[in-house]
Amino acid sequence: MSGRFKQARRYLFWGLALVCVGLVIRSQVERADALGGGPDAFGYNWHDNVTYDFEQAASSLSMANDSYDVVEIGFNFEFYGETYNEVTVSSEGGLHFEGEIELPISNETLPYTEWIGIFPFWDDLNVEGEGDVYYDTIGSSPSRIFIAEWRGLPHYENNPPYYYIGNATFEVKLFEEDDSIEFHYSDVDFGMGTYNSGASATIGIADGDQGFYLEVSYNAASVSAGYAVRFESPGGCVDNDTDGWTQCDGDCDDTDSTIHPGAAETCDDGIDSNCDGAEDETADNDGDGYSNCDGACDDSEPLAYPGNVEACDFLDNDCDGWVDNGYDIDGDGWTTCEGDCDDADGGTWPSAPELCDGVDSDCMDDLPSTEVDNDGDGYAECDGDCHDGSAATYPGAEEICDTQDNDCDPITDELGDVDLDGYSICQGDCNDGDAGMNPAQAEVCDKKDNDCNGMVDDNIDFDHDGYPGCGGADCEDYNAAIHPGAQEVPYDNIDQDCDGADLTDLDGDGFSGGPGQPDCMDDNAAVHPDAEENCEDGLDNNCDGAVDDEDETCLVSADDDDDDDCSCDATGDDRAPSVALLAVLAVLAIVRRRR
Repeated sequence: MSGRFKQARRYLFWGLALVCVGLVIRSQVERADALGGGPDAFGYNWHDNVTYDFEQAASSLSMANDSYDVVEIGFNFEFYGETYNEVTVSSEGGLHFEGEIELPISNETLPYTEWIGIFPFWDDLNVEGEGDVYYDTIGSSPSRIFIAEWRGLPHYENNPPYYYIGNATFEVKLFEEDDSIEFHYSDVDFGMGTYNSGASATIGIADGDQGFYLEVSYNAASVSAGYAVRFESPGGCVDNDTDGWTQCDGDCDDTDSTIHPGAAETCDDGIDSNCDGAEDETADNDGDGYSNCDGACDDSEPLAYPGNVEACDFLDNDCDGWVDNGYDIDGDGWTTCEGDCDDADGGTWPSAPELCDGVDSDCMDDLPSTEVDNDGDGYAECDGDCHDGSAATYPGAEEICDTQDNDCDPITDELGDVDLDGYSICQGDCNDGDAGMNPAQAEVCDKKDNDCNGMVDDNIDFDHDGYPGCGGADCEDYNAAIHPGAQEVPYDNIDQDCDGADLTDLDGDGFSGGPGQPDCMDDNAAVHPDAEENCEDGLDNNCDGAVDDEDETCLVSADDDDDDDCSCDATGDDRAPSVALLAVLAVLAIVRRRR
């Protein structure tokens, strides 16, 4: 047994052994040993009762191993009292705000670190092995989210000869809205318990300059696939009293669920229940003799208080909950204050449908022009004609593809997508009854204009022999040796030149040659079953299997010329006596002599 084979077998043995150990240790992995932690000295806290929501980032950093890249966050992010708009993304599973410096491959416990950073999985990861680091900023202000994602990275020790199996995928999210931080873990299984689930990683946040840190775990198997952790800034956006409002939302007392923006104010209790900055709301701010506790519905408006007379001024003057009530005489929902030009007619108000009745229903003061059919199509503007200058445009007209709203519905060129292929006739569908025909469809050989370019099958040449079969003359478009003008191979039952038949009559004498065919010499037009036998050319002219004198035709011809004369010509001419006759005569002569 060679030394190389022994060494390979030894590597394989120890590799399998380490994998087995890893599987045993992996079975003992649990999530973080607490549901939360903190606050730290600055006020950050963390908890894991957060929904797992892993979102892939779009931009690859194409990192080398043990490297970093500085990227823009996309918004101002506050971390331990400092504001940052860019961050250094490290290949070793962390972010930091220290400029262009690489995070060490050996992770540290956060109480002793000097780094200012965020560490979802600080470990010795191998970017060059496979996978990459990505980043993205999603959403819109003021609720943008920055994502840094480490995707498909093996542990650096995950290399031969150990043969560990597995890569890690995880991400960190920074939230613009409340400066909170989340870690989401998609896969933390390297196939070896020594490194799985954070067993050799640092997880947490820290500001080493100020001595602040909040550590979830250090070299402990504390995270797993589908697990998420959230860090919240001091005071955080946590709804501690579960009233649906956090301090970030304006809750002025997050320990009392009866106190929050919009809560009912209780007078004479000395508490600002609705968080508007005024206790009990007893002040009469507008000098009308009523405070909010006295029933004033708008203490900034002196004309709005209980008992006042309702006026047509867009205010709830009497604080009964109705604006300008009593001024909508016809009950159409519009008062004269709001532009009702006839408050005695319930069919007349601003934007009411205009009828052809001589009444200015929409209060636009545009009669009689709206009630005249200017284009003679039978419809005036009051009948719903959306373009009274075009006789082809009126309610119910046939919609055509002309960038006009022909039927006044008011959608332009809305011919339906009957076959549900995503294209209507107006969008270029050449057959809206066939989902296999539209501008986005690939052309196939089916006698249809699949891509709607005006050409059926587009002369497709599948075998690239210069002759299209689909829509062309190539009779076998999947074989480049078969096309019009190709060299015909006789007798192979293949029509190479696409003339409709295999070549079986080479000499053109009207008879097919080849194995089992009647023409016994298909390269000679003088030889075929109907040819006359030439008794002196050494050929079987009529293909009956006999050549010249052996042919029955030649024998018959000789007999016809004999005229019953006997000839002893030794040339074998038909006039010479036959051999049998000579033999008989010789026997008779011998017998006669003996007598």
